[in-house]
Amino acid sequence: MVSLRDGGMQVPGGGQGSVYVFGRARPKTDASSTDSDQSDRGIMRMWSLSPKVLDAKGIVACWRESLLAQAVLAGQTKGYTHHPQLDRFRSCKDPLVAVAGYLGPLADEADRRGYHFDRGKILRTADEGLRIDVNDQQLAYEWRLLLKKLENRDSARYELMRGLQEEAHPLFNVVPGPIASWEKVLPDV
Repeated sequence: MVSLRDGGMQVPGGGQGSVYVFGRARPKTDASSTDSDQSDRGIMRMWSLSPKVLDAKGIVACWRESLLAQAVLAGQTKGYTHHPQLDRFRSCKDPLVAVAGYLGPLADEADRRGYHFDRGKILRTADEGLRIDVNDQQLAYEWRLLLKKLENRDSARYELMRGLQEEAHPLFNVVPGPIASWEKVLPDV
């Protein structure tokens, strides 16, 4: 793992010739994105799924988006302040503690893979007992969305994952219910 001066990172297995800068893959050569990767560009994605099911691109993007969410909740940025996906963190007694509980398992999984996510960027200490409810249909939708993305960008990981069942991020407690109202449901997922 090589940390870059600007806070980006180089991720093992992240693709030949790719450097991750603030979580965004910057190919050294010309490369095209897949339709699946384009389909929700610009949408903040903080997966309800366990970090261990995310591919390299997914976990790095999730870390970056989660740090952005933390900055929004801390009042450090003007963008994304009304993003509906942040409501589940805002509903907690201390939203920054809730985001810390989300970021910690991402960093743990990154460590397991030999990546380096700077835990110093997490503003608060997580409450290990905190759980946020996530609806089972939301989790199932995110699983289908992840599989669609993997099918397009990492066929080996797709083959490995498609026979498995979705698993929630450790912060979330799965309860019966529909897809969340904040989710932008894609018609082909």
